[in-house]
Amino acid sequence: MGVHHPRNFTRGSQGIPTEDPDLGPLVEWLAEGQTLSTDVLRQQSLETRNLWSQVPAVHLFDGTLVRKLFNEDSAQLVVPHRLRKAFFDQSHSGPLAAHLGAQRTFLQLRSAYYWPGLKRDVIRWCRKCDVCAQCKGPPTRRQGRLQKVITGAPLDIVAVDVLSGLPATADGKKYVLVLTDYFMKWACAFALPDAEASTCMRAMHDGFFPASPIA
Repeated sequence: MGVHHPRNFTRGSQGIPTEDPDLGPLVEWLAEGQTLSTDVLRQQSLETRNLWSQVPAVHLFDGTLVRKLFNEDSAQLVVPHRLRKAFFDQSHSGPLAAHLGAQRTFLQLRSAYYWPGLKRDVIRWCRKCDVCAQCKGPPTRRQGRLQKVITGAPLDIVAVDVLSGLPATADGKKYVLVLTDYFMKWACAFALPDAEASTCMRAMHDGFFPASPIA
């Protein structure tokens, strides 16, 4: 089984992160070959219980805590808390890095390292990266596909829109009501003093429908 040992890890007993509050108990249990009761596990952190549930995939290899990948001969190093951000910085913004997005950075780290919540941490740290925030534009907003509107007769469907933000006229009108008949493609516009529903309905009743080509 191949395991990649970065500079931050050493082989043998010095590579055991016993000072880590979540990994330390796990390493001791594995080193001593203990079998834990449910009551003991309940007293541990969620991360410790998560890793213990993955035993024997999570095990000690030459004094280093690793996680064996399914159906593969290689394994991931289980990284203690104090090194996680440093590993991310090296992968995301190190001398040979290119400030890749969260997904690509996650895949790059996952190929050799593991800790519970790896993807969540990568996404959070990428969002806080100042270089990425300055260089990358806003996310593209996908537009939905245009759909056909089926209509069978004049005045069957009428589109109604109100334009605002316009300069007021001398008599105080500052909105434009636009109505379009889908079947005839016939449109009318009315200047209104406000955009209340009652005002729009009266403009339609008094102006749009009487002026319709089929009225």
